[in-house]
Parts: sequence; C-alpha cells; structure tokens
Amino acid sequence: MTTATAASNNNSKKDNGSNNSSQHEGETRLKESVATYRILLVDDDHDILFTFKEGLEEQRDVVDKSKIFVDGAKKIQVDTFADPKEALSSFKAGVYDLLLLDIRMQDMNGFELYEELKKIDDKPKVCFITAYELYYEALKKDFSELDVGCFIKKPISIEDLAIKISEELA
Repeated sequence: MTTATAASNNNSKKDNGSNNSSQHEGETRLKESVATYRILLVDDDHDILFTFKEGLEEQRDVVDKSKIFVDGAKKIQVDTFADPKEALSSFKAGVYDLLLLDIRMQDMNGFELYEELKKIDDKPKVCFITAYELYYEALKKDFSELDVGCFIKKPISIEDLAIKISEELA
C-alpha cells in the first residue's frame, strides 16, 4: 500500500466518525504545529523511490543544509508510486506542493502524466527526473504548453536533491 493510499484510508476512517473527538482535536493541533511539504514522487525505479523517500523524510541533517526549512518547523512527506497510472488515479487536488516525475516510464511518460495531473490541480510545482540527456528543443516541440524549468539528472545526492527542491518551493 502506498503512503497516499494509507493517508486516504485514514481520512476515510475520520470521516466515518470512528475516531473520538479528543483524538481528532489532538491530531489537528499536531498538524497545525508542524507544517509539512507534501511531495508526489513517480518513478518506475523502486530503488529511486526508496532512496529519495528515505533520504528526504529521514535524513534531516542532510536536508537541513539545503535551507528548505527556514524556521526548522517543517518536515517533508513523500508519497511514492512506481506506476504513473496508479499515481494519476490516486491524485487529489490541494494535497501536493511539488511533483517529482520521472520522464521515461512505461505506459505513460512523465510529461504526459504532468499534463493529466494539471487538469486535476495546476498549483503544485513540478520537477522532471531523468537519467538521459535532455533535448530541450524536442521537448518544446512535443510539449509546447509545458513551462517547466526544473529538471533533475540522475544520479543525484540527497543533499543536491534537497537543494533543488528548496529552490522550487521558495
């Protein structure tokens, strides 16, 4: 089960009234006291999913160097999907601050996925991930409406990834 699915399941339980009010009030206070950046990561490489998620969520000392947390009160939550169609079907408006999308995936590439996600919510910023050299003119021709300047080349260290993310979220 993906993190997004688990979060969705937890929200369903809350909506059904299965939590008592004092527990719900405690959760609300916790959410208000710790602001969270939500990131959607879609890549068909399971090693990338694990490494990026673990690095961004758990390696606070490395991520802090990126200046992503100005006040030290924020944290990052990364929801991961290996299948772009599953990511699309689970995507909800108003949830994510940033989309990290691999360019080359089976069934649907990162640009096609982004075009579909934008129809649901056009507010999150986006960075495309690739292990291949980019041919900007070809990309501009194929995706003329795409106005994105954030491309992340694999391999990348967690520290450099956090710096790139902080630039996009600033």
